Amino acid sequence: MDIVQVTEVMGNVGEFVGAFAVLATLLYLALQVKYGREQLERNEKIMLSQVYQSRAVLRLTVLNQQVHLSDTLAKSRGGERILLPGEKLPAFDELDASEQVRVFGYYQQMAQTLDNSVYQHSLGLLPEQTIEQVRRTIKSVYPIWQQLGMPLPPAIAALSEQEDLT
Repeated sequence: MDIVQVTEVMGNVGEFVGAFAVLATLLYLALQVKYGREQLERNEKIMLSQVYQSRAVLRLTVLNQQVHLSDTLAKSRGGERILLPGEKLPAFDELDASEQVRVFGYYQQMAQTLDNSVYQHSLGLLPEQTIEQVRRTIKSVYPIWQQLGMPLPPAIAALSEQEDLT
C-alpha cells in the first residue's frame, strides 16, 4: 500500500467519522429543541395559571370588601344557619335588588374560583384530592347556581354534567 492509498483510506475513515459526528450533533440538537419547547409550554401554562389565580384573588378581594356581604348571605339563607348540601337559598326572593346582586356576585365568584381550580388541575398543578373537593363543592352549590340562573364556566358545566347534576 503506497502513501496515496493510505491517504485515501484515512480520508474515507475521516468522512465516515465526520458523518457520524454530524448525525450525533443533529440528534443532540433535536433533543435540545424538544426539551426547550416542552419547557416553554410548561412555563406558558404556569404563567396562564398565575394570571388566572391573580384574577380570582382580585375578584375575591373586591367581593370581600363589599359592605354587609356576610349579613346578606345569612339573610339569603333565612338566618344564621348553614345550608345542607344541595339546598337552595330559601329567602333569596325576600332580598332587595342590591342584596340579590351581592349574593349573585358571591356565587358567580365561587364558580370562577372553582373553574380556576379545575384549570390548574388540568395543568397538573393541583393534586387529585383538590379536584375531589371541587366536585363536592359543585355538587353542593349547583342547585343555588340553578336557582340564580347563573351561566357557569365551561369547565364547571362539564363537571356538573359528569356528576349528572343537570
